[in-house]
This record gives sequence, structure tokens and C-alpha cells, in this order.
Amino acid sequence: MKSVWRLFYTSGSACVAILIVVCSAFGSSEGVPSETREWFNNLAERRIDLSEIEKLSKVPGFAAALIKLADQTVAKNRSLPAADRDLEHLYFILYSIEQRSDLNESEQQWVRSLLYGVLGQDQGTLGNVIRDRCLLIAGKYHSPENEEVLIKFLGDRQGPTDKFGYSVIAAGILGECGTNKAVGPLKAYAERFKSPNDPQIEQYTTAIESINSIAARERGVKGVR
Repeated sequence: MKSVWRLFYTSGSACVAILIVVCSAFGSSEGVPSETREWFNNLAERRIDLSEIEKLSKVPGFAAALIKLADQTVAKNRSLPAADRDLEHLYFILYSIEQRSDLNESEQQWVRSLLYGVLGQDQGTLGNVIRDRCLLIAGKYHSPENEEVLIKFLGDRQGPTDKFGYSVIAAGILGECGTNKAVGPLKAYAERFKSPNDPQIEQYTTAIESINSIAARERGVKGVR
């Protein structure tokens, strides 16, 4: 599917987003349907409507426009003091991307770059929003590169005093998409949190469940108890 996307923003009392599209998916160069344009502009303007966002996430060929919007929104939030950031807006833009299943390799690389940019760092709520959505996005596309970033997040810390970060989320996602490459890191992760005083600690049980899930679909991998 070939498409060309351009996003133009003008400033004023309110930011106005105009999407100009040439997309073969619609059979002409006249642009997207008016309702799709409206959904996108509402999202860009921070008029959050979950039903519109979910519809937008199903429009073919629209991932590039959403990623461009997300990229600009991340940059804008990073330039602002924490008290002035609109992270709910960013959350829903990333949610719209997470709901898709058509990201190409370049778009997945953008997701990984966001994740590596917050790995092991305390970037406040901004970093947590990126972790929360982008780990799920990476887990939807099975590739060695995406598996590697998830493995790296088993050691995630949000600053030097944080033992957990979003590591348990990564451990759970690896159970769905990981290969035998993830088993060793997951075993080490489980041992790190194994405790005779609390055998049901979430990090430990999640890692064990993920190892067993991988063992059920990968030859040569033994489950653990």
C-alpha cells in the first residue's frame, strides 16, 4: 500500500491540525473520507473520543500519520515543564497505534527507539506512558529486534532506587511472543525475585508462566515449576 502523508500545524488560540493525504487505499488522490479526517483532527486537537480513536486505528495505511503525530507530541511534552505536559493526549495517540497490526519495520524501529530512550531512566510520567504503550506495541510484532528490547526491559529501573520499573510487563509479554532466546533471561529474572517468604511475588510468577508458555510452543525448551 503506497501512501504519502503530510501533517501541517498552525498555531493560535487552539492548535489546528490539517491532514492532507494521497492514499491508494481510497482509490484516488482526493484524500481520506471526511469522517476519517475529522477523527484524526479531533485526536490531534486533544478532543478525546475513544470510539473515534478505535475507528481511526482500523483505517488502512494510517499508521504513518499517527506515528508522526505521536512523535511530535512526545517532542512537545519533553520540551515542557512536567506540570504543563498533556500526557493523557500522548497516551491515547499511542493507544491508537497499539490497536493497529500493520506497522512496518521502520515504524517498529521508531517504537523501539522510544523504549530505548526511557530504559532504566526516571523520566516521570512521560517515561511511564511510553513504557506502558510501547512495550505492548513491540510485543505485537514478532521479530528478533522486538524480542531484544523486551529482554532488555527485564532489567528496567526507573532511576537508581527503583527495583522494578516495567520489567514485569516485559516478562509477561515475552510469554506471548518470546523464543528460546528469552528463556535464559527470564530464568535469571525469576531467580532475582524468588523468595521463600513470598513464593507468589508477581515478578517471579510472571517469569515462570512466561517460560512455560514459551516451552509449550518452542522445541527444546523445558518448562519449570
